[in-house]
Amino acid sequence: MQIRSLIGVVVLMCGLSTVPPVPASGRRMDAPIRRAGNADSDATRVTILRDLHRRSDLDEAARRDLDRIIQEIERWLDGRSLDYFGREVSRTMDYDFGVAADSPLYPLTHLYRGRMVTWYALESGGVWKIPGRKESCLDVARGFFEKAAEAFPQNRITQMYLGTPIPSDTQHAAAVGAPEWAIYQREGLERLADIIEWWIDNRMQADGIIKKAIPEIRAPSPGVLYSIATGDPGTTDYFPLNAVRWLTPPRDIATLVSGQAKHRLQAELFHFGDATRPMGAEFYLLEPGQYTLTSTAGPEVIETQTLEVTGRRARVSFTLPPGRLCRLRMERR
Repeated sequence: MQIRSLIGVVVLMCGLSTVPPVPASGRRMDAPIRRAGNADSDATRVTILRDLHRRSDLDEAARRDLDRIIQEIERWLDGRSLDYFGREVSRTMDYDFGVAADSPLYPLTHLYRGRMVTWYALESGGVWKIPGRKESCLDVARGFFEKAAEAFPQNRITQMYLGTPIPSDTQHAAAVGAPEWAIYQREGLERLADIIEWWIDNRMQADGIIKKAIPEIRAPSPGVLYSIATGDPGTTDYFPLNAVRWLTPPRDIATLVSGQAKHRLQAELFHFGDATRPMGAEFYLLEPGQYTLTSTAGPEVIETQTLEVTGRRARVSFTLPPGRLCRLRMERR
C-alpha cells in the first residue's frame, strides 16, 4: 500500500514537471497587453504596444511578435487600401499575423481577423450577393470577435460587433411642442451629421481624400431622411427630383414635405433652437408663374410674400420662430 502511494506521488510530480512554465517575459507583458486589448482606439493600442516594445526586459521572441502586431495594426489603421488581406481571407477565412498561437500577444489578433473577414463579406460581390455565403463568412467573423471579447471584455468595439451598441455621447431631449416625426428626424440628422464630421476629422487626408470606409458603423438611413425632407419619393442615387432644398445647416431642424405638385408645395418645419432662425429654400418642380409663400404657426401668420417663378429653380428667404411647429405653403396665385 505504501509502495503504491509512493508511486502515485512520483507520477504526480513527474506530470507537474512536464507543464511548461510561462516565460518571465510573457508574465511581465500581461498588464500592458490587457490595456492594449481593452482599448477602444487602435491608435491607443499602438501607443501602448510601442511603449512595451521599448522595455529592456523582453526577450527576442516577444520583440519579434510586437514588431509584427504593431506593423499589422498600423497597416489597418492607415486605411488607404484595406484590400491587402482580401486574397488570403478569400482562401482561408483568416489572415496570418505571423504570431504564434502560444504567444501572449496572439489574442490581440482576434479583433482584426474578425474585422478582416467582415470587410471581405461586405465588400466582395461574390460573397454578399450569394444567399447563405455572407452569413457563413460572418459566422466565422463572429467566432473571432467572441474570442477577442473573452480575452478583452472591456473593449467596446468588440462588443459592438457582437451586437451591443455604443451609446452616443450626445442625447437629444424631446422639445415641448415638437411633433413625433420632428423629434426622430432631428435625431437622425444630428447623428448622421456627427458621423460625417467624424470621418472628416479622423479619416480625411491632407489632399482632401476620405480614406476608404470600414463597414462597421450603422448610420441612420440617408435615403429616408432625404425623402422626408425634400418630397422626392426616390433616393439621391437615382435621378434625384427633390421638390425643395432647404438652405440651412442640418442642426436643430426638422422638415417634412407634406404635399407637392407642379403648382404648390406644403411643408412642416420645426426649429429646436432658442432664437429666430433665418432660412432659405430652393424650389425645383414648380411651374412658372406668380406664387404666394405663407408661413404660419398655429393660427398666427408669421409672414407672407410673393415671388415669381421663371425657371427650374426659385429661391426664397424666410424665418422660423423657435420651438413652434410652422407650416409653409407655396401656392400659385
